[in-house]
Formats: sequence, structure tokens, C-alpha cells
Amino acid sequence: MKVGTLLSYGTSGVCKVIDVRKETVLGKTVEYYVLSPVNDEKTTIFIPTNNERLVAKMQPLLTPDEINELIASMPHEVCEWIAEDRVRNETFREYLNNGTRNDLVRMMRILYTHRGELAKCGKKLRTSDSLMLRQAESKLYGEIALVLGIDVSEVEGYIEQRLKA
Repeated sequence: MKVGTLLSYGTSGVCKVIDVRKETVLGKTVEYYVLSPVNDEKTTIFIPTNNERLVAKMQPLLTPDEINELIASMPHEVCEWIAEDRVRNETFREYLNNGTRNDLVRMMRILYTHRGELAKCGKKLRTSDSLMLRQAESKLYGEIALVLGIDVSEVEGYIEQRLKA
């Protein structure tokens, strides 16, 4: 991974590799990728280059064609509500931390559908579900906006337009 590379990392979304350096802590020297989230330049993330699990979370950004393929897959994602809170939270947390972009789309679609059903009864999503939805939107929409060169506020409209086409 080279300095200057933009990538998607875990729940942090789009990050820039700002350095690759060795640090010595308690007499042990380890090489790190140093990441800076593009939407939070005050945060710095250190990823040990020899930690396969963490390095695997460093994914290349989608291409415009991959974004359009992802959008085209959205209507086909299974949208089954997970009724048990604990299971739903664990599943969605796994999607946010380690899942694919398709997992994020699946999660968002489940939550959008459930939110619509609740709204018909004058109810709202649970706070934990709303928070996870915002995290998924932030991660996915941030990447889509950056790759397509549009503002994050335009992503929903772009997706709706592609789905109608």
C-alpha cells in the first residue's frame, strides 16, 4: 500500500494512507500503515502491516462501474427483518465492521423497509437501528460520492435515478 492511496477501511469509510512507518513500543518495532479518514482529518488510524485481519479491512475503492453494478443489485437484495434485537444488532455490527458493500446495501434496505412499515403505524426505528443505518449510509455514500465526484447529499438522488433507468 503506497502513501497517498485512497481506500475504504472498516467503519471509518474512505481513508487516505498518509504514511507507512515503523514505531517502537515497549522495545518492539512494528511497521504500520497510517490512515487518515477523509471526513475526519483529526483522527489517525495505525494498522500493523503484519496484522492480516486488520489489513484485510483495507479495501480498494469501488470503480464507477462497480458502483453502478452495486446499485443495480439493490432491488434484488433479500429484505427480511431480524426480529430479535440482539441477533439483529450483532448481524448489523458484523456488516458494518467486516461486511462487504453488498452486506451494507442489504442492511440499509432491511432498515429502510422496516422504517417505512413503522411509519405507517406512526412509529420510528429504534435508536440503535437508526444509528447503524446512519453509519452504513455514511460509509457507503461517502465512498460513492468521492468516486463519482459528487456531494454526499446527491448520492440518494443518483441511486434513485439509476434504479429508475
